[in-house]
Amino acid sequence: MKNRDAKVDPRSLRQGFTVLELIVSIAIAATMLALLLPAVMHARESARRTQCGNHLRQIGLALHHYHDLIRSFPLAWSISDHNGRFANSWGMQILPQLEAQQSREFSHLRNSIGMFDAYDDASKWQLDVFLCASDITESAFDLPPNLENLTSATVSRLLLSKADSSGSPFWPIGYLPTANYVAVYGTVEADEFEEFQSAENHPFGDGPIVHDHGVKLVELRRGTSQTILVGERTMAMMPSTWLGVHLDGEDAVCRITGSAITHPNCKPCDECEFSSRHVGGSQFVWADGHVSLIPAAVDTKIYQKSAQRRD
Repeated sequence: MKNRDAKVDPRSLRQGFTVLELIVSIAIAATMLALLLPAVMHARESARRTQCGNHLRQIGLALHHYHDLIRSFPLAWSISDHNGRFANSWGMQILPQLEAQQSREFSHLRNSIGMFDAYDDASKWQLDVFLCASDITESAFDLPPNLENLTSATVSRLLLSKADSSGSPFWPIGYLPTANYVAVYGTVEADEFEEFQSAENHPFGDGPIVHDHGVKLVELRRGTSQTILVGERTMAMMPSTWLGVHLDGEDAVCRITGSAITHPNCKPCDECEFSSRHVGGSQFVWADGHVSLIPAAVDTKIYQKSAQRRD
């Protein structure tokens, strides 16, 4: 029989942590988390950047397949409706070469106006191959009218297709699926092309994918390994699309093309520039098919030359 009068060690009755031990444990856990979290985030961004590069590589391969078939790169945009105001983009033209799962469904859009009246309708046409996982995007966006060049004829044309209860012309022209990749138009802003159309035989875009003629590989005088074809753009800089644009929209054709003006990720920046959420610069697919990041610290002259088809 146990002796009930035996003394019990008070340390054996203690349960759990003391306040000091709890504080030390929390401090150790917080330190470990602070050390591990940047590494985890870096690994996740590396994976996203790799995926973005793979999408660019797919697009570059599709552009080469298109060139093999048509003997030139696609036009940056081509007019698709009888009013001459909606333009199908280069992205729509290479859908068969991308072997998109919905390519048959897209075929009816190639000869139609292609704008959507509802956000949900546009979001259904978002394609993963045109998206970079590193960016923060919405599946679709609204295209507002260009108020600076809004003429009575434009207002009348929009009034025929849209109705606003207030009678205001400031509604969106339509909705478009989002994309993070835009074609390299050169070193000039594509949305200024209409100012030059009155000049006969006057080429405007100096890049590899322009609107006035299909550029051939032999025209890339600096070589395919020295010429960029398609680059990244964040939705925060300017919502862009693979589908096409209404030419009466704000910054319309800059939503499907980009221009090498200053350097990637520049701030402040022209809305037609290239940008990404990658650390240090933006990724591009070059005319020989390889993908690489052009650093934000690149020399402007070198950057511009890489976007031109001639020296």
